[in-house]
Amino acid sequence: MDSSKMISEQLFLLIPMLYNQIIRPIEGALRAKISPLQFYALMALKREGCMTMSALSAHCGVSKQQSTRLINSLADTGLVERRPCKQDRRLIFICLSAYGEAQMDKLRAAVCRGIEEHLSILTQGEQKELLFSLETVWKMICKLEKEGNPK
Repeated sequence: MDSSKMISEQLFLLIPMLYNQIIRPIEGALRAKISPLQFYALMALKREGCMTMSALSAHCGVSKQQSTRLINSLADTGLVERRPCKQDRRLIFICLSAYGEAQMDKLRAAVCRGIEEHLSILTQGEQKELLFSLETVWKMICKLEKEGNPK
């Protein structure tokens, strides 16, 4: 079996484990505050900075109509704001508001605390090994993201 097939099989098996051990607890904590799609959009804005509606729609994999409803709900809660483009008044950028930035920082701290608690059953050596592995996976995923996916 070649390496790419083995990697794809391992990643496929890892998805439900990551979901059950990491994502599901996060989603449970978020449900009272925001939907998973709202969280994903806020994370995209936190990572990428201001984005046009089209770019945010594409990033989240939703229609422009759905992203309009999404952004309206986030704007209504004060988490994001619309900013007109100075060069082209037809373009509107969606940005995290100062309140949105603060809320994302709080959310990140809470989620990280939860993950840290969950990881506390691992020894220091296991945690170091996991960190090294995650750093390697991060670099490879960033390379895949940067270079794009083959058609």
